[in-house]
Amino acid sequence: MGDPEGQVIFPRLETDVCELFLGAARGELIQNSISWRGCAVGVVLASAKYPERESICEQMTGPIRYGESGSGVDVFHATTLREGSNIYALGGRIVTVVGRGIHYSFARERAYDTVARIEFNGMRYRTDIAASV
Repeated sequence: MGDPEGQVIFPRLETDVCELFLGAARGELIQNSISWRGCAVGVVLASAKYPERESICEQMTGPIRYGESGSGVDVFHATTLREGSNIYALGGRIVTVVGRGIHYSFARERAYDTVARIEFNGMRYRTDIAASV
């Protein structure tokens, strides 16, 4: 499981992840002991040439700091740099914006509403995530 997958799965987990991992390590993991909540949709914001390796340093604006994105949304940083009050995109997969909600349509709306407020030169992302769910 990669970062974007984990960033969408773990926020939905109601069960204590430490208990799950310890139970699995002991061979005591019981499938019905896992509880989930709601839905989540993740949109990765990448640099212009991703997946090719490139090194950029573009200042980012928008709701990218902890707590700025509002309730029901998390922004997970991958290749960013913070200098003072500025945050810079460094290339590749920059951040993943995860919207959460009762239904996929709500989660998707929250994610893409936040994506629309984030900017950096060369930013690209898919527009079809969870469109047909």
